[in-house]
Amino acid sequence: ISGSGEDRWWWHNGATGGYTSYAAFNPARTAAVVVLRNQQRGGPGPSATKLGREIVDHALAQPR
Repeated sequence: ISGSGEDRWWWHNGATGGYTSYAAFNPARTAAVVVLRNQQRGGPGPSATKLGREIVDHALAQPR
């Protein structure tokens, strides 16, 4: 969980077999983010979690 009140996001991440994922949703904003990446952790570029959190942070910065 990140944020508070109406800006609270519920999220989960994971990795298996060369893939990483991140999913988050905010019921108050009726918004969701899903990032799927076919690269293991430590591979080149940002992880699915880092990309997903950047999207959520951007959404939190936007006026309602």
